[in-house]
Amino acid sequence: MNVLGCTNVTLEGITISAPLECPNKDGIRIGRSKGMTINGAKIGTGNDFVSIGDGTKNLQVQNVGLTMALAWEVWEAFASKLHFEGITINNVMNSVVLDQAYCPYNHCTTKEASKVKLNNISFKRIKGTSGSAIALMLVCSNGFPCQTVQVEDNDLKYKGK
Repeated sequence: MNVLGCTNVTLEGITISAPLECPNKDGIRIGRSKGMTINGAKIGTGNDFVSIGDGTKNLQVQNVGLTMALAWEVWEAFASKLHFEGITINNVMNSVVLDQAYCPYNHCTTKEASKVKLNNISFKRIKGTSGSAIALMLVCSNGFPCQTVQVEDNDLKYKGK
């Protein structure tokens, strides 16, 4: 699902799924949108459950059940007031990822500083099981470090070998 250039949109009770063999399938791709809420969704896609593009502001994700990663990859963007709350994850590899150094299509060099500015981000009440030893990964840039990131009241257990 693509959400582009929208204001004050609520996606509630939706289900998004895709076959595992489909490559690079995002659940919801959001860009240049403000005042967005995703509530009570069930998302089972093989890649990012939400891909957040440039100009995204005031995004709330709450009470979501995932069968794939809560991966958040952004590039050349500014994103603020992004809140992920009350999410249940079931045996997901790389369960929660905030990657400020994400490089789409391998067009970046390691010497390049991130062009992404992120602030006022929260991950709260995320629970469930992780299929990988690292359940929560935050990768912040030296060029534009993450600002005001809250990680609290989360309960992710490793279910791997």
